[in-house]
Amino acid sequence: MYSIKRNIEPVIERRAKNSKAILLTGPRQVGKSTLFKHLFNGVNQVQVTFDDDLLLLQVTEDPEMFMLNNPPPLMIDEVQKCPAVFNRLKIYLDNTDKCANFFLTDSQKLQLMEEISESLAGRVSIVELDGLSTYLERDVNELIKARNHLTFVKFMTAIAARTGQILNYATIADQVGVSEVTIKEWISILEKSGIVYLLKPYTSSVLNRAIKTPKLYFRDTGLCSYLTRWLTPETLKNGAMSGAMFETFVISEILKSYSNEGLEYDFDVFYYNGKDKKKRKTDGSTEAIDGEIDLIIQEGDTLHPVEIKMSAMPKAIMASEFDILDGIPDKKRGMGAIICMHERKLYLRENLVALPFWYI
Repeated sequence: MYSIKRNIEPVIERRAKNSKAILLTGPRQVGKSTLFKHLFNGVNQVQVTFDDDLLLLQVTEDPEMFMLNNPPPLMIDEVQKCPAVFNRLKIYLDNTDKCANFFLTDSQKLQLMEEISESLAGRVSIVELDGLSTYLERDVNELIKARNHLTFVKFMTAIAARTGQILNYATIADQVGVSEVTIKEWISILEKSGIVYLLKPYTSSVLNRAIKTPKLYFRDTGLCSYLTRWLTPETLKNGAMSGAMFETFVISEILKSYSNEGLEYDFDVFYYNGKDKKKRKTDGSTEAIDGEIDLIIQEGDTLHPVEIKMSAMPKAIMASEFDILDGIPDKKRGMGAIICMHERKLYLRENLVALPFWYI
């Protein structure tokens, strides 16, 4: 019985009516194939999975025969495991005007994008499905091939403790006891698996002192809290990571809002950290100080700065760094926001509004 209504369902249904093929991407075990079966049960599509080793061998050796034996409408689960099938899908899609021919799922989005861009660009509609709650210890541990379980636990714990922070591979490598190269590979796997998100820095030629390293965020605050041993709401709220966890929650929910509308967000969300234009006098001398904007949402030529504060008393001074964006050529600063714990929407200036976190 299918009992969980997913917000993205109408987006998928609409895309299927107007696309020759649709790809549903997201971490393993979040319900991708279940959702397809629920939405398109009346389509009578053939359903196969490339988790089946025998089928995977057959389609790799003879993708044309696979297509003959499995005509559309066809649902393929874990399609990223067989790149050889993409050319056959391309040929079929180029010779039909029908919609909803293929329903594809994959759990390695970044890896699959290379294949999609080369063979299926413009032929498939891509939608991302987030997990309700996810901890893929078996799958991720197998992917990163840690020396032992303890190493894997140390790695996951070290990453969780740094949610909301600028990524420092060397520090994590020292803590876990592996090389920096290995840490980069493992974090890439976590990103591909949908467990963490790397928020890119906003850079511009005029922001010449901006930090160019991404910030790391867990996609699931429940998993992050478990790994860092903040096991009750009370201890988390009063603990050292409360601010970082609140910021992680807000960033994750904003990304979900894009996904639930079937929108890409990788080129629309950024953060800023640097020493551009911010000055402070200390002992009679002037020094540049760090200015930070937690989130920048790009909408065309407009940049919307966002500050995230676990506070019920928002003040305009909390957004003092927003004016850094004013000098960027071909861009304008739009409405800014402080996402916080205030009980209601509150304008602090004409171009600055405080929003309760539940708005997102």
